[in-house]
Parts: sequence; C-alpha cells; structure tokens
Amino acid sequence: MIPGQKNIAHRALVYKTKIYLPPLHLKLTLMNIHVKATDKEGEEFDYLRLKFPLTSDAKIKVGILVGFQVKQVFQDPDFKN
Repeated sequence: MIPGQKNIAHRALVYKTKIYLPPLHLKLTLMNIHVKATDKEGEEFDYLRLKFPLTSDAKIKVGILVGFQVKQVFQDPDFKN
C-alpha cells in the first residue's frame, strides 16, 4: 500500500455506471426504517393508521408497507408536515 496510488487488487466485475438500484426499493427501505423508528403513540403513527385503514396496526407497527402504499405516502402533500 503506497499512499497516493490506487490500491486495487482486482478489477470490479461490473462498471459503476451499470449498477442501478430502483428508487422504489430505496423509498420502501427508508419508509420501513422510518415507521419502525416512530413513536407508536404519536401523531405520525396515527397518520399512517388513518392513511391505510385496511392495514392492520400490527403490520404498521412492524413497518410492513407495500410498494403502492409507500408511493401514496410520498405523493401526499400532508406527509411532509
């Protein structure tokens, strides 16, 4: 290892420009992390409960949301508030 020089032992199998992560998967992951971190008695949890009345509270508490539900939340103008 020499400072200032590239220290790569092997070339990458794929180019960085060819790697593509779908934005929906990223949003879904971020949304699930956000739901798990919310206070289960707070306003945010109540917002999700009102937004998806057919989804059980147990699924919302664990952070299980389907792709179209995440799209609905991100498209809702009240979500930022």
